Amino acid sequence: MATTGNALSIAMLVTVFLQPVSSGRAVGLAGVSAVAAFVALRVAAHYVLRKMED
Repeated sequence: MATTGNALSIAMLVTVFLQPVSSGRAVGLAGVSAVAAFVALRVAAHYVLRKMED
């Protein structure tokens, strides 16, 4: 579950935020929401990993 959240967060950040910025297009509200989704999914992945037992 944590790996899936991590992969989704990175895919979201690259496809919605970094790719348009690198090509010179305006990102707008989609970029802000992509960064917010990236942070939320990363927090969720860390939460899942912290709850796992060794």
